[in-house]
Amino acid sequence: MMNYKEALEELKETARKIENDELGLDEIEVLLNRAKELAEICRSSLRRVHEKLEDFQANQSGNSY
Repeated sequence: MMNYKEALEELKETARKIENDELGLDEIEVLLNRAKELAEICRSSLRRVHEKLEDFQANQSGNSY
């Protein structure tokens, strides 16, 4: 599976290609679909990290003396 950094880099490159104005409608549609997939990979990665951070903070609060 692609990691966050890889997905973000490909997402940036995809956005650059779409902004280029030299693509046909079909190519833009394909790139937009890929961008949607990449954005979901990024969101999932961020959610996982956020959940781990919340768990860590909860454990730290429960272990304070």
